[in-house]
Amino acid sequence: MPAHGRVGLAGLIVFVAAAGTAGAQRLALLPGQAARMSDDPMTSEVMRSDASLCDVYFTAPRASWAVGDRGDLAHRRRLDALAPAAVGGQRVLQSVFFLDSTTGWAAGRQCHPYLHTSSGIVLLTQDGGKTWSRDEKLLLPGLCRIGFFDSQRGWAIGDSSAMVPSGVFLTENGGRSWKPVPGGGSDGWLAGDFYAPERGAVAGRLSTAAVVRPADFQTATAPAGLRNLLRMSLVPPVYGWLVGQGGLVMMTADRGLTWQTPPAEPPPEMAEWFDFSALAVRGPKAWIAGSPGTRILHTRDAGQSWTVFSTGQCLPLRALHFVDDHLGWAVGELGLILATSDGGETWKEQRSGGRRAALLGLFSRAEDVPLEMLARLCGDEGHLGAVEILNREDVELVCRDEAHPESRLREAIAGAGASCGEMAWAFPMRQAGLRLAPKAITAAWDSPQGTPGADRVESHLVARMRMWRPEIVITHELDPTGRRPVEQIVHQAVLRAVERAADAAAWPEQQAAAGLEPWQVKKIFTARGAASGGPITITSAELAERLGRCLGDITAGPRGLLTARFAPPPEAASFRLVRSSISQSDRADFFAGIGLPSGGDARRPWLQAPAETLNALRRTAQRRRNVEAILEWTRGAEPDVTELRTRLGQLARDLDSETAPPVLFELAQEQYLRGQWALTAEIFNLLWEDYPRHPLAGVSLAWLVQYYASAEAAWRMARAERPREDQVAGPTVDFTQPQDRTKLATDLGRHIERTRPALYAQARVGFPLASAFRRQGAGENAERFYLTRRAGLKQDEWRSCALGEQWLANPAQGNPPKAAIGCIVAPERPRLDGRLDEALWQSAPAAELRSPLQDDGSWRAVAMLAYDREHLYLAVHAAKAPGAEYAPAGGPRPRDADLAERDRFELLIDVDRDYTTCYRLAVDHRGWTAEDLWGDTTWNPEWFVAAAADDETWTIEAAIPLEQLDAAAPARGTAWGLGLKRIVPGAGLQSWNSPAAVDVMPEGLGYLLFE
Repeated sequence: MPAHGRVGLAGLIVFVAAAGTAGAQRLALLPGQAARMSDDPMTSEVMRSDASLCDVYFTAPRASWAVGDRGDLAHRRRLDALAPAAVGGQRVLQSVFFLDSTTGWAAGRQCHPYLHTSSGIVLLTQDGGKTWSRDEKLLLPGLCRIGFFDSQRGWAIGDSSAMVPSGVFLTENGGRSWKPVPGGGSDGWLAGDFYAPERGAVAGRLSTAAVVRPADFQTATAPAGLRNLLRMSLVPPVYGWLVGQGGLVMMTADRGLTWQTPPAEPPPEMAEWFDFSALAVRGPKAWIAGSPGTRILHTRDAGQSWTVFSTGQCLPLRALHFVDDHLGWAVGELGLILATSDGGETWKEQRSGGRRAALLGLFSRAEDVPLEMLARLCGDEGHLGAVEILNREDVELVCRDEAHPESRLREAIAGAGASCGEMAWAFPMRQAGLRLAPKAITAAWDSPQGTPGADRVESHLVARMRMWRPEIVITHELDPTGRRPVEQIVHQAVLRAVERAADAAAWPEQQAAAGLEPWQVKKIFTARGAASGGPITITSAELAERLGRCLGDITAGPRGLLTARFAPPPEAASFRLVRSSISQSDRADFFAGIGLPSGGDARRPWLQAPAETLNALRRTAQRRRNVEAILEWTRGAEPDVTELRTRLGQLARDLDSETAPPVLFELAQEQYLRGQWALTAEIFNLLWEDYPRHPLAGVSLAWLVQYYASAEAAWRMARAERPREDQVAGPTVDFTQPQDRTKLATDLGRHIERTRPALYAQARVGFPLASAFRRQGAGENAERFYLTRRAGLKQDEWRSCALGEQWLANPAQGNPPKAAIGCIVAPERPRLDGRLDEALWQSAPAAELRSPLQDDGSWRAVAMLAYDREHLYLAVHAAKAPGAEYAPAGGPRPRDADLAERDRFELLIDVDRDYTTCYRLAVDHRGWTAEDLWGDTTWNPEWFVAAAADDETWTIEAAIPLEQLDAAAPARGTAWGLGLKRIVPGAGLQSWNSPAAVDVMPEGLGYLLFE
């Protein structure tokens, strides 16, 4: 697309009743419009009819624009016609602002699979919305709010990125270019407003808030705990409002520096049942709404008193706008638009793509969502679907991605064909690998008022069912082994909530305060693993006839938004009916016995199947056969690289430019997981060279830089041998010499810098490149990178990595910015018996492992390290944790044992300090081991371990041959990246370095300094 490309607005036309008139009408399509689709059926006119609307703005008393998911732009003119149109792709427009009737801007984001970054979208119209233009060269992260003071000066806020960590941007030329405000940095801003150029306030997740001044940020106070702050409005000279989750309503009297409760607090039940995300302010008057959308909270006197109005519907509301004290609009989920002409006392529906959900998915984690099920039931069959993720994971560990999981969830759910994806805020979850007991999990959800966490979950689920009014609910299968306690909690809570949602005597305050009437869910299904089987099975190869693609193709992009690491798509997912209120219901059909007509309250109008559906089916089947043939071929003996190129070239010629990259990506990741890294590199090189504009090209380039820059990868490939008897296959030999590998990495880096500056700014690309520069002897290039990152990055672990590299270059300049420990020379080899009674262990520095939650007072642990010319020696002494199981070893020690249920210690080693690729060697209290390199479990080094234990402690003594780790033994003064951590299922996590997690976090590693 050209730098300033036109965005067509031809789209679905719908008629609605005028604001204030009686008898609001349902969505009505013009003749022939229902069957007409865009090039991508997932963003067709029919699919956009129920897209969530995120913002609304009046350009005249009876003319307004609304924006939302699937790139939706909706315009309502005086003739009471609403014209939505897509801007293309699964983009989300979150904000719209008009300076006058002709000049306006819309802003939003598009998240990128696997990289988990985002790109900002800024659209400009100068002809009243007839045409919109977008400058594709703007290097902005995802945006959530935009505003202007005049035709030139404006502001925008959104995600924080490596290039622009502040997440706040200013323009002085009408949006043609944007300047980031210096400083700041957060998980991204969700709410904000400016009362003058360069002066305003912002707020975001976990109650973060700040005021913006011409040259910097100043931290603001908004005490709201775990709640996210979602809408803000500042009223000159000093007054303003801020609303958020958990019924949060706050005011400021100092332009956002401090936030307090209003003079008269809103009704207390609002905090219990509502999450506020919509706000409109006119002088002393304010209107507030959210989820559920049953009520509008209103004050006429700046919070001195409150009135509650009913909207007559349940769907969540996302935005409010009043053109005067009487005429206002509200927009929300399922394309809902409401209007009032009496200041909010009564509301009438102007347009809606549906009034409720046909299905509601309730899961613990985003990765648990059965996307193929959504693609079939919602995308292909047209059932309106909503998904809620109950457990947030950004409290114990700060989000490591630029695009927050909540943003990625919304895009993924819409991309799979459903209508709404949300995350609950009140139920934080610790890391899954800790395997805490159910009571410990729910205790973290207890309210400050003492309401037990289990009761809070149940009441929340009841409210959601009464709000969405679904026919069926889908949740986790009950795990009989008890190994997935969070899923067990959710499963049991859903079953109880379905029963109580239909009971008028259960949670009656929801009816009185929130207007949520009892609702009977007709069926409950559980999602099961494919291996377990079930009455209903959905395969990824199944063709969605109306979408003209197989389910696996539809869900490939959405799955990449939800998962950090590629996993092959599941061949099948099965579902089981666990409860039904319909007698003799067909257990092999989700909606058997439930009448949901096309175009009704909970189902879209029918999509017309593409004319070439049969041909698409044939092409899909043939493509699958070709892919499987190549996969089967590569699973045999070491494949010939030349023949691989030939086969991949033929496969690519058989596919179009949209289908080929995901297929190549799947093939590459299959090889990566099998340890065939040279083949992975071949496929990724083909992908980015032949399809440079595809989003997966950026992922491929990032992996290639990491691969060629990695000293660990180079040494592994140099030592590649034929597989041992206990290995399925060994790695394919890569004959690239180490010096050539670093040149390949830096050459790719220069290409990325020229063509993809936002990717080049990513730490996951920059730090491997800096490591390669160091090994090339181009230390000045590495130093330039570290200086840039030190000056530009927010205060996080990546900045500490840059500071640490500068400290290592000149240790005399002060204390290390990261954890560091000396590795002494062993005067003689220790006897490996687990006793730790040699003099060596009495003199070696001890690294204390501590829990970040300080809950490990009775189960402390220490680790020590030493080395000689041949081995790195490790000693661990750990107190047994109360409640943990310490069953003795049974049988011989296996290779790559499953240690998930065991008290275990993990050693992480990054020999080149690229903070990306590292060795992981794990050993549990029995002395059983498991290893991987860069997530690849086919790396199986030879190392020697002895274990000992008594009633109170366990110890480990180990020797790791240095030849397993690097080409040469470390010389005195060498520094390796080092991580030391202990994971105790049911108890917690300890670490020496910080931050650390159950999963590997290379950027949190400290330093092992060889003495």
